[in-house]
Amino acid sequence: MKPILFNGDMVRAILDGRKTQTRRLLKPQPMMNSDIVYKPDLYNGGPNWAFWNGNKMNEPRTWKPQYQPGDVLYVRERARCIEWVEQGHERESRFRYEADGVETDFVLLPDRIKPIKWNHCVPNGCFRELARIFLKVTDVRVERVADICDLDALKEGFDCRQIIRGKLNGVEGDYADGCPHEGFMDALESVYPGSWERNDWVFVYEFERCEKP
Repeated sequence: MKPILFNGDMVRAILDGRKTQTRRLLKPQPMMNSDIVYKPDLYNGGPNWAFWNGNKMNEPRTWKPQYQPGDVLYVRERARCIEWVEQGHERESRFRYEADGVETDFVLLPDRIKPIKWNHCVPNGCFRELARIFLKVTDVRVERVADICDLDALKEGFDCRQIIRGKLNGVEGDYADGCPHEGFMDALESVYPGSWERNDWVFVYEFERCEKP
């Protein structure tokens, strides 16, 4: 299993069944005038994607996605220690998932995990034994961030950009403002400033919920 990190909003979207896609930047980004070609590489756990930086006579640089179809991922989400006990050399802790407030039973901390203080969150999200959400990757592709359509933005977990207070036809109330891809754009800019304007390349991972292996 491999880890994947999500913030609280995206964890709630997964739990609600609204999020079945995620986008992650290619690092480093290909040059702006690059051409792209799909390069299946069965010998290295493909697929990979190759980019020619302008001159097709040059050897292309290859980007390999972090996750491949069939991979099972465990979600690293914020979890706070709310209680702990020590028994000899072992330490057990209870946690509360920050996304929705659900509390766990006592979990034995693996030796590789440093003791977590009361009311502190697990660094970098859940460790594998604490994870409660597991995802199976079903498809991987490469595209530019601005290529996202409203349907894919819905699969990213966005329904509208924001809820605003105002009047519609003279009636005061709370109304949805914007469309799903605008919500995605706002979230993207909060994590990767300037990414939408640059129209960065991203890996698009599609997934489905699955049971713990």
